[in-house]
Amino acid sequence: MSFFSELKRRNVFKVGIAYAIVAWLLIQVASTVAPALHLPEWTLSFITLLIIIGFPLAIFLAWAYELTPEGIKTTTSAGPDQYHTQTTGQRLNYFIMGVLVLAVGFLLVDKYVLNETPEIVKETTAPATNAETVASAPTSIEETATAAPPDSIAVLPFTNMSSDPEQEYFADGIAEELLNSLARIKDLEVRGRTSSFYFKGRKEDLHTISKMLNVENIIEGSVRKAGEQVRITVQLINTKTDDHLWSKTYERTMDDIFAIQDDIAKSVAAALQITLGVGELGRAPGMTRNVAAYDAFLAGRSLMRQLSRENVSRAIEQFEKAVALDPDFAIAWAALAGAYGAAGNVFIPERRQELMTKRDAANSRVMAIAPEADFALSTAAQQSGDRVKVERLYKQVLALAPDDFDTNFGYGMFLDNVGRPTEAIDYLQRAVRVEPLAFGAHLQLGIAFELSGNSIAAATEFKQARGLSNQPALANATLMVLALEEKNRALIDEYGALAVAAEAELNPLVSRPGSRNLNQVMLGLLDTPEAAVAELRKFLTDPAYANPFNRNTIAVWASYFGDHELALQINREIGSLSVATWRPIYKPMRRLPDFKEVVTKAGLVDYWRTTGNWGDFCHPVGDDDFECE
Repeated sequence: MSFFSELKRRNVFKVGIAYAIVAWLLIQVASTVAPALHLPEWTLSFITLLIIIGFPLAIFLAWAYELTPEGIKTTTSAGPDQYHTQTTGQRLNYFIMGVLVLAVGFLLVDKYVLNETPEIVKETTAPATNAETVASAPTSIEETATAAPPDSIAVLPFTNMSSDPEQEYFADGIAEELLNSLARIKDLEVRGRTSSFYFKGRKEDLHTISKMLNVENIIEGSVRKAGEQVRITVQLINTKTDDHLWSKTYERTMDDIFAIQDDIAKSVAAALQITLGVGELGRAPGMTRNVAAYDAFLAGRSLMRQLSRENVSRAIEQFEKAVALDPDFAIAWAALAGAYGAAGNVFIPERRQELMTKRDAANSRVMAIAPEADFALSTAAQQSGDRVKVERLYKQVLALAPDDFDTNFGYGMFLDNVGRPTEAIDYLQRAVRVEPLAFGAHLQLGIAFELSGNSIAAATEFKQARGLSNQPALANATLMVLALEEKNRALIDEYGALAVAAEAELNPLVSRPGSRNLNQVMLGLLDTPEAAVAELRKFLTDPAYANPFNRNTIAVWASYFGDHELALQINREIGSLSVATWRPIYKPMRRLPDFKEVVTKAGLVDYWRTTGNWGDFCHPVGDDDFECE
């Protein structure tokens, strides 16, 4: 028997034909679904390589083995029973015919279903106004009977500028993700994907497209990918006036293409709400219509979440830029007031008087521009000392946006300040979940744990905060306080050098002639409490320790060395209570009779009685008295 006849007898040719048809079908299906599933670029190449490797293996198996009623057996040169060979061949014939039917069916679906484009028909009414509905386009410009709504928009397919044509799916994905994000904006009419993507690859000008889709605004963009770098350019055009209302270029790495698509879609959606004045963001009280001002505001807010002297200074610059671009941007004025306050009280104490004056002016501007806005009412309430009103406003905002970072963070700080750290933990943990890399959120959560008596959790959060900042002075300072509260000499020695460096960084006045580093002096007097207290009283007259933040540092050391009267004196001088008042190290100070006068004068007792919530440290005694611990 010839070799050719033996190949035929063993059905090798039929196996090869069946394998080739199946392989072709697999490659076609993979090339169709891979872009939709956003699979990696190498997926199709990998499948093709596996198919190529598998072909000689299939031929070898067809030559070496035969399917019999007793199972798969080795084929000898004499061959198995002729009946079995013919039966296997017939089965292969049926299999090949079935696969051919599938292949033809796939070709028909691919040609007439998957690649179907919308037919343009005459339409005299406005197209559908959401991303889920297909809008039919008129056949000519003259057939558009209605004027385009001013808040209507279409997202055209983004142009793939990459050298690799297979990156087309990524460009389409950016446009689709953006379209879906815009469709969720209330009062913004967004044309559906089918109508917008009808113009993919066509040379229509924007005026023609806008009339066919009956929209006033169009978003177009381009994607250029080179290696792991991607540049995405997006621009918004008003076709009625030919104005380029907004444009931006994003430079990203391809570490996570889905995160890129989502991030850019949210960013553009926010910018468009501002530019077009639609949606909750665009119509928020005190919001700007100037995208450049909004970008500066976002930059400043980001810096304020990574608290340090340098970052607070840079944040002030960004907020000042925002209000210079739009003097009526009340939200930015409110943020600027907060930054001035943080700088004057903690980070730039040598300019405290100047910064506090600027803070008050910024707050006055907020209330003049947007007197009915929640943040303006909150500012007014805080200045008046009306904590009940402040808390009510926080709860109103949280009811509308329970995961808003700023509100959870702000309310957590508020609860710490009024002596309710156990409740504050929940809100600050939510803030950390929303912004897991925010230095300030971890720091404040650590303080809430500290006030609640959980020093282990507090140390964990302080260390987490320290790792998130290039300037960890504030975190190191809080770790030192924790060590003093524990009266742990090993920890005091460990954090002592860090605290000395932190003080020098947080208080540049320490380096001036005639000033000393408080922490450094105290560390040298750990075993002589009386001498330490005597030195502490000298620091009260040092200009470097005149601001509230550094005054509290003196009070902490006074409590550590047992001079609780001095700690109370400092709290009385400051005139307003803060989160520091509730630290465990001040527990003996809070038991002093005169402490009642301090909390009453600060308005806390009225707040506790009005709300009925006395928090974690104080409780009423009868109708007219109370105790704190």
